[in-house]
Amino acid sequence: MKISKFIFALLVLIVAIVPAFPANAEGEETFTVTFTSSTGYLFYPDEAETDDSEVQITVESGHVLAEEDIPVFLTLEGGCAKLIGWSPCDPVGVVVDSDLIFETITEQWYFPVCFYDYDGSVIKDYYWVEKGSCLEPPPDPVREGYVFTGWSDDGYLNVVYDVSAYAIYSILGDVNTDEVLNTGDAVMILKYIANTEMLDKVQMRIGDFNKDNEVNTGDATAILLSIVG
Repeated sequence: MKISKFIFALLVLIVAIVPAFPANAEGEETFTVTFTSSTGYLFYPDEAETDDSEVQITVESGHVLAEEDIPVFLTLEGGCAKLIGWSPCDPVGVVVDSDLIFETITEQWYFPVCFYDYDGSVIKDYYWVEKGSCLEPPPDPVREGYVFTGWSDDGYLNVVYDVSAYAIYSILGDVNTDEVLNTGDAVMILKYIANTEMLDKVQMRIGDFNKDNEVNTGDATAILLSIVG
């Protein structure tokens, strides 16, 4: 009777232990390797692309993970991520002796770049631009009574963040940049003509009130006449 109880207890123990060690048809121990991502899809090249954020493979104990075991990463639709590694380590070369989980490490690699006019209307939208790109800005916008002087953000020259560039204008003739067309602008132009005041390139463009491609007494006169009405 004691022997029978012992055999029964041994069988119960074996039944309890065996499920903890999965095996293939030949009785060899196998483990599950899981690859997961929170920023994109994972799939294998010889399979159709899917929208799965997690894939699994089952391998025998002692299997060394190779390149063909690692799934391809594809950023989410409309996303901007680029795969730069895996956590907790690079899977390639890892010897599988237990169930493993690898998660993608990504960084933002594509950025939206948009050029806006003063009223918020879109002049040019580049949508997603690769990190480090240098973009050509759109042609200078035109606004009646104003001179375009640049963009509010020059991040488009080396894209490393989301860029929203707004057109900057100055009032035509407002060479002293006080945002009001007044006699002070005419006086400043006259001082420039008399070589007692300097104007930079932007001020020269602003000061060309009569649009004859130079700053002269005609501009000062036109400004004064405009003020008088």
